[in-house]
Amino acid sequence: MITKQKWVKSFFSAVTLLPTLAFMIVGCGRTPTPEPTPEPTPTPKPPAFVLEVRPGTEVQAGDSVAIVAKVEPLEKLNLEWSVSGTAEGKLNTETGEQVIYTAGKEGVDNVIAEGTTASGMPVKQTATLTIIGVPTPTAARMMPTDTPRPLTETPAISPEPTEKAECLFEAPIRIPIVGPPVDAEVHITSMEHCAENLPTAAPIPVAGTYSGDLTGKEIWILVYPPNIVYYPQSTNACASTSTPFAGGNWAETIRLGRPGISEAFHIVAVVTDIGSPASEAFHNYLTVGCNTGDYQGIAVIPSGATELDSIIVRTR
Repeated sequence: MITKQKWVKSFFSAVTLLPTLAFMIVGCGRTPTPEPTPEPTPTPKPPAFVLEVRPGTEVQAGDSVAIVAKVEPLEKLNLEWSVSGTAEGKLNTETGEQVIYTAGKEGVDNVIAEGTTASGMPVKQTATLTIIGVPTPTAARMMPTDTPRPLTETPAISPEPTEKAECLFEAPIRIPIVGPPVDAEVHITSMEHCAENLPTAAPIPVAGTYSGDLTGKEIWILVYPPNIVYYPQSTNACASTSTPFAGGNWAETIRLGRPGISEAFHIVAVVTDIGSPASEAFHNYLTVGCNTGDYQGIAVIPSGATELDSIIVRTR
């Protein structure tokens, strides 16, 4: 039997426990799910922007080099160029993706390219060029004026490549390939100068004519794209073959550019002496490219190649 005193004590004990039980009941409920922390917006990675100087950054006074802007990932570039320094160098243009720099005198010049990519990312880079003086002829090389000179035959004169009209699209800058005189003519006839809408990365047949004496010589067709290096073409690169010719005609297969990118190219016909530095360089280029699958192009054509014709075309 519960007495009144015990009942009152039990009642107050129960009342005292109510907050604890309420807390335990709430505590046993579902835990609220925290809001996810938003991921920070990634900062756009700046493109890799470089200037390539070909053939190199040491330039003799009066000589020229090509400077090419490159960006990865690949995009079109909107650039302005300037030059400053002590060598009084000049640029052939102030806009575009490549320029030709001509050195003035001994000193150091900085060529600056600044602008944006097609997607709007700012880019800026500087190429520093060291200009050296023209070497003075040594006494051993100089011939006294009173020394009789041996009579020699007048060398054969190579025909000057026909001056072509300017195309309506921008083409890469190129200095003609000057080599030893050749008593012959070579012409590209299957493709018009300033032709457009050519396919990219697909075999394209090119043909032409020749005349004169090509005994002991080779015909080579070179492709010169906007990255301003030469790519010798061959129907059979792994056999390292030059362009076949016979009966006044020649034929070759070329490939132009990368899929989806419209670009302009020079197609250049040259003649080399078999075994000359240029001929050996072309054959070696094809052999190495076939073995590695990597055709890097030739920035500077060695001696022994003479340009006889060229045209400019553009891919679609």
